[in-house]
Amino acid sequence: MTSATTNNDAVLVDLVTQRVRASGSSFYWGMRLLEPPRRHAMFAVYAFCREVDDIADGNDPPDIKITSLDRWRIEIDGVFAAKPHDPLARALTGPVAEYGLRRDDFMAVIDGCAMDARGETLRPSEADLDLYCDRVACAVGRLSVRIFGEPSEKGLAVAGGGGRG
Repeated sequence: MTSATTNNDAVLVDLVTQRVRASGSSFYWGMRLLEPPRRHAMFAVYAFCREVDDIADGNDPPDIKITSLDRWRIEIDGVFAAKPHDPLARALTGPVAEYGLRRDDFMAVIDGCAMDARGETLRPSEADLDLYCDRVACAVGRLSVRIFGEPSEKGLAVAGGGGRG
């Protein structure tokens, strides 16, 4: 590794650590117990989830929210092509490669946030609620179990959603 790569990696680790810490979530303290590579991966996934959720829950009109979420779709495609632009997306590149994180799960999180942004979660049908929960909760679980080291069907079942994604 070159020193530039090492310095860049350290900057990205610091970026996601600060975003998770700033969120005020109790997840920060639990994730700190993980060994450093897994901790960084979880911090990067959490920071991504926080970012897209903040877009969906923000005060912008729905069309602006959807445009911002669509930019994240492009960033996630960039992560999987090893060409992301956003620093937070760059922080996901290592964890995606190391833990086999799936593009579909990241896209599911964005899809769930888009449902929020469009107001589809205000009074959803049971089927829409199930879909929403799979997207914003189970997809995060599927990403997490891979980082925790249990990417098998058993691990995916623990994540919920019947291992979809």
